[in-house]
Amino acid sequence: MAAGAAAMDVDLQAVENIPRDTLVALLKRKDKESKAHAAKLEKLEERYVKVVRFNKILMEDRTSFQSFCHEFLPESDGVFEEAAAQETPTNLAELQRQLRAWKGAAEAAGEDRKVFQQFVELVFPGQDAALQLFNRPALGSDAFDVLLQRWMVLEDLQNQSIASINVMAREQVLAHSQEFQAAINSRQDSERRTQDLQDQLTKMAREKAQMLTQRLHGGGGQGTGSAEAPSVASSSSAADQAELRELREQR
Repeated sequence: MAAGAAAMDVDLQAVENIPRDTLVALLKRKDKESKAHAAKLEKLEERYVKVVRFNKILMEDRTSFQSFCHEFLPESDGVFEEAAAQETPTNLAELQRQLRAWKGAAEAAGEDRKVFQQFVELVFPGQDAALQLFNRPALGSDAFDVLLQRWMVLEDLQNQSIASINVMAREQVLAHSQEFQAAINSRQDSERRTQDLQDQLTKMAREKAQMLTQRLHGGGGQGTGSAEAPSVASSSSAADQAELRELREQR
């Protein structure tokens, strides 16, 4: 206490020894410096508040961006965790690589979807229930049930068509069988008629041969007659013999 009082007395004595104008000037300068420091401090505080607020926004954006990346790139969590552990910026090149891989897979899936749509249009032409599935962003869990139902309907129609074709084929086979049997019967009738005609011709030839034979034998037994009779008989006999040989050759 005594030391403090002594120091105050010394300061008061020093101040009393300073001229009043000088002391006022010193006080004004100190006040100005104090105000300048206060203004700088206020600006620093404002900047600090802004930095804190921006850092908070950046952290929230980082969290949102990390969640966004996780939706498209499930393997990106490791990139953010590594950056946080090492207190370094996130490896953007790795995220871009994963994004390119994801885009490639998405494009391949899009091409597969187009091919599948063309296949469905080929299998179910003009069926809106099946084609409307591709108007949606995703086929959905009911797509398989819809396609299965369409397939069962198509299968029933095909079975009915096959059954109808089988019936028509059997009818045609039966009709052709009847026609074939009728042709066989007609051929057999023709063969029988031909055989009957041949039998009749053979009988007629045999009877004629007998008649000629009788005539030949009868002509040889005539011993008397006119002078022209032997010549006529000889000519008739030669003709009969020739006709008889012809009939025997035909038989």
